[in-house]
Amino acid sequence: MVAVLKLVEEPKILHWHAELSETEMVWCDLLPDERFSADLRNLSQYVYDYRSNLKNHVDHCLNKPNVYLLCRREKVRFNLRKKSRYNFFTKKTTFHLLVGKTQQKVSVAVKLADHFFENTPNPRILLESKFITLIAGDSEDLTLSIHDFLFSVGAELSLQCEVVATGCSPSPYWQNSATMLGAFTNDVRRYLHDDADLMVYLGGYLFEEKVLRRDGSFNSEFVHSDNWQESPMLLMMARALALYFLGGNNGAASMAVKSAQTNLHRFMTRNQLHQISITHHYEYDNEYLRLGAGAVESAPSHDVHVALEDGALMINGEPVYPN
Repeated sequence: MVAVLKLVEEPKILHWHAELSETEMVWCDLLPDERFSADLRNLSQYVYDYRSNLKNHVDHCLNKPNVYLLCRREKVRFNLRKKSRYNFFTKKTTFHLLVGKTQQKVSVAVKLADHFFENTPNPRILLESKFITLIAGDSEDLTLSIHDFLFSVGAELSLQCEVVATGCSPSPYWQNSATMLGAFTNDVRRYLHDDADLMVYLGGYLFEEKVLRRDGSFNSEFVHSDNWQESPMLLMMARALALYFLGGNNGAASMAVKSAQTNLHRFMTRNQLHQISITHHYEYDNEYLRLGAGAVESAPSHDVHVALEDGALMINGEPVYPN
């Protein structure tokens, strides 16, 4: 008689943890051709070149694994009726802005040499409503969107960055699109608004997978998001961030949140995945890095924990609304 040994699979609890390691911020309103072309008659060659380089850069970024957040801010434009003015005593240049739907007039004073051309405190300035070009010499110039500029100088305008959508690139929903940039731009169009500006934060992450063995020890593996091309983790992270930022008290009314809840629950159950946690921290404070939405307070740091406990989906210790 031959004894048959039945192999019992060792029980495990998977924990996926992702930590933000790099980020790119881009003003989405500049990407759709029809939205950009509305200003064509008034733009300089500097801006044409800037926008061409921007599209190439975004296309390059989207071809790498990213998890992104779309954030809406109040509209900000340079006030072209008031010229910028340099103060020789303070070495600061004052810029005049129009903020929001009501075009509230706001001024910011900036020491340009601290952020751009170190040896040129008073460069020549070419202003357009959405762009600024700093010219320090025949071969030294820099063109920035107004949001690039305000972010770079750390301007504080008391404006909020409201998360309105999450996603990942490459996305499984982009398979029939000719280019990543074209697919992303089509998605972005749904969130553009005439009275607000839309930013995208493209994030690269360091990913850790933990397996909890029977003896209580963990087996961990670290992978950078550049190696996630075929991993479902990107999409699951985007859905976890949707639950965190977009759930709130009105989560049941949101199709994006409903989809995130259903798909996360199914995926975590099938894959014995106990928890997905995301450390979304920026290294320094800046008005553009304080993200929030609904019940989530604006801050440069967020910790997200989605767990499956006794068959129920939990977000940061609180139950997600019932199916």
